[in-house]
Amino acid sequence: LTPGFIKISAAGAEEAVLQGARRLLPFVRGVMVKVSCNAHAVHSILRTAGFNLSDENGAPLTRATQIYGNVFATRD
Repeated sequence: LTPGFIKISAAGAEEAVLQGARRLLPFVRGVMVKVSCNAHAVHSILRTAGFNLSDENGAPLTRATQIYGNVFATRD
């Protein structure tokens, strides 16, 4: 059983959670991550897994420096 959507709120451990989910990410349609630190790692992991990133208003997040708070990762 593979989830279609993952929500991550890990109080600073977002990178560790995403690292642990690397094998699952290619099969997931979307991820919501509450990012509080390690924005560069979160950006890299999600983009490498093929996701497009946006903020809660749907604005694209193309650079790691833009990532903070609720980040939505979706596929085309």
